[in-house]
Amino acid sequence: MVDDLLEITDDQFLKFTLCDLAGSEVNSYPHYKKYEEALQVKVSGPIWLDISHKKG
Repeated sequence: MVDDLLEITDDQFLKFTLCDLAGSEVNSYPHYKKYEEALQVKVSGPIWLDISHKKG
């Protein structure tokens, strides 16, 4: 568990999914949308938020 995913420099990821029982669109997405310039941030269901590399 890490406080800031941007601090991870020695590993790679393709995608990760957050489960937010409080509601991904109203709770998690507002926090992570600031990373949309660098990453794809997508509400994928009522409690799911997907974060992945942008396909270029």
